[in-house]
Amino acid sequence: MKQQQQEQANALQAVEVAFLTDRDPNLYLPQFHWVQQGQGRWASAYHLDTMQRDKEGKRVSYIYNNAPHLVIEHGRQLCKRLVWLFAEAERVGYSEAVTQIAKKLAVDVPKLPQGWEEQAAEQKAREEAQKAFSAAFHQSTDPLAQQVRDYMKSRGWNVDTAVFASIGVATPETAAAYGVDVAADHPLTIPIYQGNRLIGWKCRNIVGKRDYKATRGTAKGTLSYLPYAMEHGRVAVVEGDLDALHANALNRYNIETGAAVLFTATSGGAVSAAQAADACKRGVRDFILFLDADAAGRAFVATSAANIAKTGGRAFVGSLPSPCKDVDEYLNGHSVDDLNQLVKEARPYGLYLAEEAKRKAVAIGWDKDESKNTAEQAQARYDLLDDIAQLAQSSSAARGADRQRILRVCATACEELDASLADLTKL
Repeated sequence: MKQQQQEQANALQAVEVAFLTDRDPNLYLPQFHWVQQGQGRWASAYHLDTMQRDKEGKRVSYIYNNAPHLVIEHGRQLCKRLVWLFAEAERVGYSEAVTQIAKKLAVDVPKLPQGWEEQAAEQKAREEAQKAFSAAFHQSTDPLAQQVRDYMKSRGWNVDTAVFASIGVATPETAAAYGVDVAADHPLTIPIYQGNRLIGWKCRNIVGKRDYKATRGTAKGTLSYLPYAMEHGRVAVVEGDLDALHANALNRYNIETGAAVLFTATSGGAVSAAQAADACKRGVRDFILFLDADAAGRAFVATSAANIAKTGGRAFVGSLPSPCKDVDEYLNGHSVDDLNQLVKEARPYGLYLAEEAKRKAVAIGWDKDESKNTAEQAQARYDLLDDIAQLAQSSSAARGADRQRILRVCATACEELDASLADLTKL
């Protein structure tokens, strides 16, 4: 069933791509005053949610040649299919929107694939459920809804940021009424979109160990909140969805202008090979990792960097001050400008490894009088020196402007272990 639904969605998308490729959007959405910025790329100073002109007149919404059926507003994390945007503007149904656009483009009306009605009905049902979840978060007197509101408030969220992130509450009654498979102990809901299509929710618990559960039909091979095409080739990566949404909500105007990076989420764990490859296809080249500041998070950094390197991307590592474990927690006591500064200070992965080696070298506590060291210290020293030698001769240190910085830190780490980097690597 799931495969059939995906095939129907793909067929509908193929129709839209076919008849919107290389078309002037001013012919059917003139109210957006599109400006062409190259072959197949268009920009508008009008926002997608309000259809109002940006107060500063900045171009905020874009159509790209690799996704000609979509319009993307990076700063507000909005992505809509152009047919649906037209349907909203003209207050018509999907089929009528396709017909009217075809007439305005002076092309034959495309034949819609079998099952498109079911797709539209399913999408409408999900949107109604999302409205109910959102209303419950803001208005419900149910004790569960109050618990979620109290939890979000304790994390530094306010009404404005919650609205931006479309936070909702799924009580067992509400979930059952709309046929959504939300676990009873995971009432906090975050909608997941594919393009402008609501495909499900990520649901989070608010007591005990924090984790997410996704409803059926959600994709796992894509970093959350990553648009189809990137205006800027850098993103920050965190584990939790609330971390990414909190940063983007506070930073939305800076993201629009390119003054701040978009935050994406792995939804727990390292950046997978599939997520890295998918992000690369969308134009991402630099990944700034802000994974959780614990042992598991440090292990995830290594895995993420390896997967990113396979795509030709570059990994950087950002650091949160102790005792902050994640970005959401950090923003509960710091400003978004503070976070943006940490993004700027993120270190190339090679330099991060060198500084980690220095930290470990200090922790070993090696004494120049070898008789005072234990067998465990000797083994740890031997293993760490081997790691440092490999790093100093690796591609991370062998190229780029940071080579000398990496080697200097490696040399300092060797000194802590009463060793010489030059002797160690025979440089």
